[in-house]
Amino acid sequence: MKELQNYYNNYDEEMRLKHDNLHQIEYLTTIHFLKKYIPPHSKILDCCAGTGIYAFELAREGHTVSAGDIVEKHTEIMRENPNAFLLNDIYCGDITDMSRFSENEFDVVLCFGALYHLLTLKTRYNAIKECLRVLKPNGIFAFSYVTREALYFAQLMTAVKSVDVSAKIEEYKKLDCIFSTGISSIFYGMSIDEPDEIIKKFNLTKITQVAAYPFLYKMYNEINEMSSEDFARYMKCHIITCENNEVVRNTMHGLSIYRK
Repeated sequence: MKELQNYYNNYDEEMRLKHDNLHQIEYLTTIHFLKKYIPPHSKILDCCAGTGIYAFELAREGHTVSAGDIVEKHTEIMRENPNAFLLNDIYCGDITDMSRFSENEFDVVLCFGALYHLLTLKTRYNAIKECLRVLKPNGIFAFSYVTREALYFAQLMTAVKSVDVSAKIEEYKKLDCIFSTGISSIFYGMSIDEPDEIIKKFNLTKITQVAAYPFLYKMYNEINEMSSEDFARYMKCHIITCENNEVVRNTMHGLSIYRK
């Protein structure tokens, strides 16, 4: 927990999905599918809301939104936001214990971040059980995840950039660990099959699975140098194709949406 808090205390989560075209892809894709599938005037729990980028947008759409996060810095940023009044509740809390909420309380539960950091199967399943406990029957459950390929790529870059041979060797050794366990420091990367395993475990009905953030590092400059018109055309193409199985299999960040 301390390591996670330290990581986010030194990371600008507020700007993560805003600061360039490349990073906006995840936000624009996710909000598109949320608006597509969330019924009007829903009661929504965004239980790992970060600094509230989705919570505030959904509240502006007329939904009743409660937003929480385990990182106190993030909840403070939400409370200091001029639009904080739009949210029904802002709280700091652990997704694996949401006893503050009753069973079947929400029409929609969003889990956008917690599954990146829960490193054991038990804690991941406990988090999902809590999300589903507070979700009404037939409600919408959406979660995001980081893929093992994404962690592998990030670790590979760390290895390549290491200066001396011994440091490179130690970093390269971690690559095998990622594909064996999905674990890299404080991050957990899901295998391509894990979302389907979750469906079976919790008897959920799949609505869609989406490539929210594809492998575009090699095209970083090209994406960020696009004009607003070209980027809009790119996003139109991406939205149409991001549910394709092969695209989903080669994403860095995935989005899964289910019905309870």
